[in-house]
Amino acid sequence: MSRWRRLFAQDDLLDPAASASPPEDFAVISQQLDAVIGRIRSSSGRIPPAAVVCARDVGDAVAQLVRELDRRRTSGSPIDALVVVTLESTVTDYLPTSVESFLSVTNLVGLDDDATQHTAEVQLCTQVELLSKGMQDLLDSVRTGTANPLDVQGRFLQAKFGRDDLKL
Repeated sequence: MSRWRRLFAQDDLLDPAASASPPEDFAVISQQLDAVIGRIRSSSGRIPPAAVVCARDVGDAVAQLVRELDRRRTSGSPIDALVVVTLESTVTDYLPTSVESFLSVTNLVGLDDDATQHTAEVQLCTQVELLSKGMQDLLDSVRTGTANPLDVQGRFLQAKFGRDDLKL
């Protein structure tokens, strides 16, 4: 059964064992993380230092999460599928999209427009700091055993839609 179907199928809501052990390969997530961190490292002269530091913090938290989840899977402990989805999304979408969007904006604008450059830097730092805090909170939740699907989904929704800047 696909991950999305497993997450949203009504039968899965009634049978917690159906999504108790996601088949994701954590080695692949680690490789994707290495590629993202490598891209950030190679672009560190163009990315604000604070964002580079926060991105490394995200990477550290993700690496710790991967080790913890892999340990749990190896020991047969249940793994929350929403935690895995959040982890994968951070590595494959959220972090790389923030960094690549910043780099593309700075390529388009160039260094001539200081106001736009500064705004882009502030936005990138804010986004990466949010990811860093979110990954650290998720890691703490997994370690303490308080990561439940409702908490994970609530944090995700707050991060995605709980901002005033969504107003048109």
